Amino acid sequence: MEEQIRAEPTSGLPYMARGRVLAQTGDTQEAIKAFRDALAMQPSHGSSYNNLALLLKRSVNERLVNLRSSEMVEEVIKHYKTAAALLPGNPHPSSNLGIFLSTQGRHQEALDVLEPLFKSMVHGSPGMVETAYNLALVRSNSGKVESGNELLKWVTHEAPELCQASLMLGRSHMQVMCIQSCLNSNPNPNPNSNPNPNPELNLVDWGECYR
Repeated sequence: MEEQIRAEPTSGLPYMARGRVLAQTGDTQEAIKAFRDALAMQPSHGSSYNNLALLLKRSVNERLVNLRSSEMVEEVIKHYKTAAALLPGNPHPSSNLGIFLSTQGRHQEALDVLEPLFKSMVHGSPGMVETAYNLALVRSNSGKVESGNELLKWVTHEAPELCQASLMLGRSHMQVMCIQSCLNSNPNPNPNSNPNPNPELNLVDWGECYR
C-alpha cells in the first residue's frame, strides 16, 4: 500500500484504501488521518466524508470524551451532510446523520432528516429497513412512542434478525421492551429477510462504511 501511495502521490485512492484497512484493524487515529489525506487529494469523494464522520465519532467514544461539548459534533454533522450532498442516491449518510443527531438529544433535527428520507424510498430499496429502524427509535426517543412502535412492527416483519441483534446494543429499557414485544407479536416474519446484524455497520452507523 505504501508503494501505491508513492506511485500515485497525487491520487486519493491509495489513502482511501489505507484508511479502510486501518479502520477495520481498529487504528482509528491513523484511519482518520488517511481519510483526511484522501479528501485533500479528492475533495468530492462522498464515501470518504461519511467514513471520516464515523471515525471521528468513534475516536471521541474511545477517549470517553463528552461529545456534546466537543467541536467534533459539528464536524461530524458537516461531514455527513457533505457526504449526503455528494451521494444523492445513497441513503446511508443521511441515515447516519439522523441517528447521530438523535444521540445528541437533537431529536427534532433527526426527525427532519429521517422522515423525508424514509418517505422518499421505494419499498425494497437498499437501506430502507435500516432507515425505518433508525426512524422508529428516533420517534420513540422524541416522545412519539406509538408511531415508533408501529414502524418497529413493520421492521420486525421485514427484518427480524436486525431487531434481534439490536437487543444486545444497550438500548433503553423502554426500547428493549418495545422491540421484544414487536418480535413476540410477529410469528410470521419475512422468510427472505437476511440483513447484516453487525451493530456498528447496521444498527448505529450502517452503510458505505469503510468502502
